[in-house]
Amino acid sequence: MIRAMKTSVCVTLVVCMCGCASTPAAGVESLSRWREAKATEKKAEAIAHYLPAVIFASQGNKEASLEAMAKVPELDPNAITPTIQLIRAYIKNEDFEAALVMCEKAVKQRPDQANLHIIQGEIYHRFGRFDEAMAAFEKAIELDPQNAMGYGAMVELQESRNDLTAAVDIYQRLIELNPEAPGLHYQLALVLIRINDKEGAIDALRQTLALNPKLIRAQYLLGILFL
Repeated sequence: MIRAMKTSVCVTLVVCMCGCASTPAAGVESLSRWREAKATEKKAEAIAHYLPAVIFASQGNKEASLEAMAKVPELDPNAITPTIQLIRAYIKNEDFEAALVMCEKAVKQRPDQANLHIIQGEIYHRFGRFDEAMAAFEKAIELDPQNAMGYGAMVELQESRNDLTAAVDIYQRLIELNPEAPGLHYQLALVLIRINDKEGAIDALRQTLALNPKLIRAQYLLGILFL
């Protein structure tokens, strides 16, 4: 008897929530509309926090800006731009623990976002968690092979570990993406010099000067290599 009463009450509540729909299909549709309305309401509330956060930041009020911005991802987990801004703000304030917690949470919610993996890798790098940092950068490149930021972060990591051979490989992959960038050819030349690859460095410097003949440092290094 009690179970029957509970079932009756539950059915009554569902029907009321769905706008007293007369059929199960209509009830589901009404419930779906109700959920969409709640989601829209949360997004509106997220925007209501985001706008003051931006204003506070422009006024130099970091504490108020962070407080307002922190509520945005809670209300709208799909709001990637505010989430990244919040993580960057934590990093700028040197609150790396908070940045990592926020970033790991964001990556779980949106694992398809390459830039989140890059930021996560940068934070891991800062904490000396090199293997995890490399895995994060590799995931970012897997998601977006044209993302130069991912390759750049990998180069920085490999150079900090003094893995210059790996750095050369990454520079070459970056150059494939940006063949007209003289700075990349120049940086490649510097790494090749450090591993005593004279011929490779000369080729890289020649390519640098072909793209930017006025780069005096490249001219100077090329002259030294021919001595």
